[in-house]
Order: sequence, then structure tokens, then C-alpha cells
Amino acid sequence: MNVKRGAIGVVLCTFSAFLSGSCSSSQSSNCLPTLAYTHSIGQDRQDIEIISGCGKQHRTLMPPQGNSFSSPAVSADGKSVVFISTLADEGAIIDGVPEPPYEVFRGQVSSGAVLRVTQFFGEAENPVLSPDNKTLTFAWNYISDPGAAPGVMKEGIEHLSLAGAHLPVNDVYAMVEFSNLEGDSAWSPDGKLVATLYTRMDASHIAIFDSATWKQKTAFDLDHEAAQVSFSPDGKYLLMIVKPSPKPPQVYARNLSTGANKQITTFANGVAAASIANDWSLFYIDDLPGSGNSGSLHQYNFQTHSDTIIIKTGVYGDVSVARTGSVGKRPGAFNF
Repeated sequence: MNVKRGAIGVVLCTFSAFLSGSCSSSQSSNCLPTLAYTHSIGQDRQDIEIISGCGKQHRTLMPPQGNSFSSPAVSADGKSVVFISTLADEGAIIDGVPEPPYEVFRGQVSSGAVLRVTQFFGEAENPVLSPDNKTLTFAWNYISDPGAAPGVMKEGIEHLSLAGAHLPVNDVYAMVEFSNLEGDSAWSPDGKLVATLYTRMDASHIAIFDSATWKQKTAFDLDHEAAQVSFSPDGKYLLMIVKPSPKPPQVYARNLSTGANKQITTFANGVAAASIANDWSLFYIDDLPGSGNSGSLHQYNFQTHSDTIIIKTGVYGDVSVARTGSVGKRPGAFNF
């Protein structure tokens, strides 16, 4: 089915047809990168769905009873995904010990094996791996003493070294502290920069750091709330989901050389989450009216303005794609 929204063609492919490879050649001519998204399974719980092998392989990372998974981030090579595991009961006591409510886990795409990476008393958010898979960065509200009075906590962007392919090193070797953090972070494709975002009072602050020294290289403020940051495939632009209320949130790009900002999407239902592949395809989730927190997963082509619906319903707030394959030609929308 081909539906027109203004100048943008929307091609609908059902999930079962997508996985079976029965979509038309025009819809599936390009091999999709490994992607992961959060899927609603009811009762305020979500699992992680992973699609790989050019869309032919599908794996579900199912949370244990009482837990919910969210915020998946696929590694650059597409071989693993980090995500948050949340206890439904944040005050749970297991064997007399308070259970950390928000923890980072890592799953292997090929086997589905899952391993806990962090064990802190606090809230971890939006984990992301460095391009070489040696470092994990995530936003956090860390309670340094679980027995302390409520409100005694640290907040910031944490930079955690990983030993080998799986095992974590428990020391934090670099960290940036913020106040009243609702944050996100992203690595540049070459691994030399880390962008951090935190939002407070409907405004956002974005800073870019040298990943080796954590010295700040540049920073800027936005007059609106931003929800997510990521680098373009060539590392020359920073992508942000900006919420200019009452208008729906859209993707903006910032030219890191000139400091100029530009809105690069105009989707009718806005953008809840987005991730860009090396061929400059934008995978994004919209907010469908009447669907609660779930929406559709789309693949948008900046060159042709085609918009393919990959998953029609049940996608819950997060999507991430691998950075595999060569970097394609930069679309004209980014030439500013």
C-alpha cells in the first residue's frame, strides 16, 4: 500500500512480511543495518526487539517477571546492544539488600546472551557504547549510600571502562556532573568526541567533550527541551530531537563547524526517537494519536523523501541502528 502525505510517500510493510523478505523490491532493495527497538508487552512492561541479517533475523530479549527493558543502543558493529533493565517495584528488597532499580545490561545479537554491566543504587538512563566497544557512557542519578536520607545523590554523565568483550571494570575513570539531570550522550563515529545533553526547566544544554581527557571543547544552549543527541555518519553534524511546544518534536541538525542549527524533518506526528544509519537513512518512531506511548517505526530517506513504515504499532519510545557499511553521500538537507 502506498499512501501520500503531502510530498512524502509512505510505504507500509507489515512486520511479518518484512521479516519474511516478501516486501517489494523497491521497499527492501537496501540491506537494513542491525536495529533494536523497545516493544510494549503490556502491564507497563517492554522487551527489546532486535532485527538483523538484512531484516531476516529477529530476536527478542525478554525481561524476567517484574522487570522491564528500555533504551536499547546497538553497538557500531551491530554485534551487541546495551539497554536499561528496570524493576517494576523500585523499592524491592532481595535477600535483605535493596535491589538497584535501573541497571545497564548488554545483550549479544547472535546468541541473545545477556549480562549485567552495572550495579549501582540509582537510576541509569540512555546507555551507549563507544565505537570500539571499550567504553560505556550513560546518564545517571547515583545514590552513593543506599542507607542515606532521600535526596542524597549525585547526578551526571558516567564514563565506564569495559574490560574485554563483556566484563565491566567497576571504577569510573571519567565523569561529568550536572544538576537536575535528564540526560543523554553520544559518541562521534571516530570515537574522539562525546556529546552530552541535559534538560532542565524546558531548556537544554549540550556540551561536547574530548573523550580521552573529558575537557570540554564546545557547548551551547537550546531555548526548547531536547530529548536526544547523536552524531551524523560523517561526524560533522550533531542531530537533536527538539520539542518546540506546542508543535510536535522534530529532528534538528547542528553544523559543528559553523554552529548553525536547522530543522531537517517535518513529520506530521513528530519524532519520539530517532537513529541514523551510515547510508543517512533515518529510523524514527512517531507518536500515533490515541496509541498511548507506542507508535510506528519508520525508515526515512532524505534523498527521495520516501517514508517506509517498518513496524506499524507497538513500538515504545526507543530505536537504535548499527553504524555498519561505508558512509554514504551526505544528503542536501545537511548542506547548510
